[in-house]
Amino acid sequence: MGRKAALRLLTATALLLPLAAVGPSAAYGAVTTPVRANANGGALTDSAGNSWSADRAHSAGSWGYDTRYGSGSTANPIAGTTDDALYQTYNLFHNGAGYKFDVANGTYQVTLKMMEDWATAAGHRRFDVRIEGTTVLTAFDIFASCGRFTACDRTFTATVGDGQLNIGFTMNGGANYGTVSAGQVTGGRGGGDTTPPHTPAELRLAWRTSSLGSPAADGVGTAPRSGVPGAGPPFSRPLTPRRRALRLDSVRPFDFRPPHFPPSYPPFHFPSRPRPSRRGL
Repeated sequence: MGRKAALRLLTATALLLPLAAVGPSAAYGAVTTPVRANANGGALTDSAGNSWSADRAHSAGSWGYDTRYGSGSTANPIAGTTDDALYQTYNLFHNGAGYKFDVANGTYQVTLKMMEDWATAAGHRRFDVRIEGTTVLTAFDIFASCGRFTACDRTFTATVGDGQLNIGFTMNGGANYGTVSAGQVTGGRGGGDTTPPHTPAELRLAWRTSSLGSPAADGVGTAPRSGVPGAGPPFSRPLTPRRRALRLDSVRPFDFRPPHFPPSYPPFHFPSRPRPSRRGL
């Protein structure tokens, strides 16, 4: 490869690197709403025709629980609902553990479905619930609020600004962990930036290379989404011989050695060129 060709390749690479950083992240807003999770249970369809997904552990770009402190189920019928199966399984959490949903930034409605099968009196189980850092339930007592083996739903609004919706549970009195049987996340519009970053269809570039022999080596042009100069429309200001002569007037000798080449590699040397005549310009 000639010295001028190597220099052109290095210059093109330098132009492409910043443009690649403009593209959107593949994992941005990977989870779309609505999301319905059946804690410690399998997939099912409720009486309203809504599909609930089987429980899962969280992974990047998805949703699921992080650290479970236990899980359980009951065969007892559940009062206050026709969807008994949705409440008969549950997970237990403590110390802020719970569920994570990797969603686009925006405002969401979060519904927690709970059921008490362990406590036999008020005060036996109490816990806090935090959503996106805000405490939405404090010392919540399912038995005192809804009774035993009874559906107990609570709905909250939360705004996500970091690409992840977090729901955490912590014991606050009583003698057992926080519990949840199912969770639903809906919304995501009208309350924040829900538009992922995008690459403009066309970028305006201005550049100058040291490849002095090409008429298109200097100028202002357009580049398509790939960021490759010359792949888009023609240059809007092509160089004329007079403009090129004026550009050459400012050239001075310099040496160039790419940083990744070994020290023994001889540097590129570009000698001075004769100062062109301005007569007739």
